[in-house]
This record gives sequence, C-alpha cells and structure tokens, in this order.
Amino acid sequence: MRQSTEIERTKGTADEELPVIARFEVRRRGYLAPDGTVQGRLPGFASDTALLVSLYRGIVLTRAFDLKAVSLQRTGRLGTYAVSLGQEAVSVGIASAMREEDVVLLSPTASRSDRRLRTPRGVAYAFTFRKELRVAVCLFGDGATSKGDI
Repeated sequence: MRQSTEIERTKGTADEELPVIARFEVRRRGYLAPDGTVQGRLPGFASDTALLVSLYRGIVLTRAFDLKAVSLQRTGRLGTYAVSLGQEAVSVGIASAMREEDVVLLSPTASRSDRRLRTPRGVAYAFTFRKELRVAVCLFGDGATSKGDI
C-alpha cells in the first residue's frame, strides 16, 4: 500500500510540472432517435432532400456491391475483398465531399490509365510542397495496420 501511495504522489507531481500542449474532446451528436424521429436541430445539409436521397442511394448501392463482391469472392471468382458492411456512409460521405482535383489513395498499386488513382506514398506531401489546394484521401480498414495510433 505504501508503494501505491508513492507512485500516486510521484504521478501527481509529474503531471503538475508538465505544460498542457493541447486538449482533445469528442462530443456526441445525435440527430435521430432510435425510432427515426428528429431530435433537436438538424445540420444545414439535412434540409436538402435531393442531397439526402443521393447520399442514401450511394449507401444502398455500396451495400449491394458488397453483397455481390462477397458472393464472387466466396466462389473463387474474385480475390481478397474487404467489405464495408456497416461502414458504407463513411466512403459515401467522403466521396460526396471530394472535388474533381482531389484524389483517393489506394493501398495496392493503381491502374496507370486512371490519373486520379495513385499509391499513397508522398501524394499529400507533394500537394503541400507545390502549394496546391487539393486533398489526398486514403481509406483503409482496421485490419490494414497493427499500429493503434494510425
């Protein structure tokens, strides 16, 4: 018991001497109740019915594509495929926010015929170095790395 008291005292002293560099906070935002009713004020984009339908259509198409791709993979007609089941809104939301000059970065080597697809190495740095107002987006799942801080 004496050791834990010394450890607590030492930890407290060390924390007091260190300056706070930054603070990080994640606030939960809930717009819909479990039954689908609106809770509070919706974000501005939610008033655009055509946009919402377009985004939902993208989510549904992504789900349908996933189902087909998994079927093809399980029958040996498609190589490794990482499903996005339950995560469809992430890729659809990101894609909807991208501009023509932005790029999606893939883990495997992309086809050289499509100028918008590149491998991840150095693309964002190149944009910064050339002072280009472009965004580089890299999508990968939780199994793509063994580092927790990625």
